Amino acid sequence: MSMYPLILIADDEPTVHESLGLYLEAESYEHQSAYDGQQALEMVESIHPDLMVLDLMMPRVTGIDVCRQVRQNSSLPIIMMT
Repeated sequence: MSMYPLILIADDEPTVHESLGLYLEAESYEHQSAYDGQQALEMVESIHPDLMVLDLMMPRVTGIDVCRQVRQNSSLPIIMMT
């Protein structure tokens, strides 16, 4: 287990991952990337992030539906990007 918070970036745009990743690394946060809603849901269960930055418009499962499904079993903090 790491001593730094783990943030899941869930967005279908690679440039968002690159830019957010640079900012997060500069502040000593660890991050993982999900590129669609289904992958984000799977990663929430497998890596147990401390925070998720979630895009509304995602392929396979929308950001709203990801948020709803996560909320059924978790109080994970979520920042929605629009």
